[in-house]
Amino acid sequence: EKRRAAVIAQGGAARPASESVHINPLRGRRLRVGLLSADFRSHPMGHIMSDVLAILRSNASAPVQGLERPWHDIAIVAISMTDDMDTIAAKVEAASDEFVRIGGKSDLEAAKTIRQLRLDVLVDLNGHTRGNRLKLLALQLAPVQVHYQGFPATMGAAFVPWFI
Repeated sequence: EKRRAAVIAQGGAARPASESVHINPLRGRRLRVGLLSADFRSHPMGHIMSDVLAILRSNASAPVQGLERPWHDIAIVAISMTDDMDTIAAKVEAASDEFVRIGGKSDLEAAKTIRQLRLDVLVDLNGHTRGNRLKLLALQLAPVQVHYQGFPATMGAAFVPWFI
């Protein structure tokens, strides 16, 4: 709650998760999953995610055990927190349904951009590592926010309650 208060004090509009974004059934539309990272470039995370996304795209219609929808029913939105462009960034962009850059944007501009993406799930790939923008996550930009890979532990924050 202290972080949320700090975000509000800096001009943010933190709200409870139940009020922050649309919550619709998925009938007739793809599940929208955002991947938020400062490392969609020549960096270990960039290499990992470019390979993972390429594999997902190459097997888009293959059934996955335990997954109710085929991969082609999931829209992947890569959100880069930098303006870096190299061959790895190009691979991530090519393997994503959408590629959005927020590197040069203020937190409020970036939050507006991400909200407009109408994500169902936002996956943070940085955690407590360089280039993170935890203020954005404190604004609860998706109904489900999880952390994966970039930092080997939980976020220790109520606004990112899950760790993969």
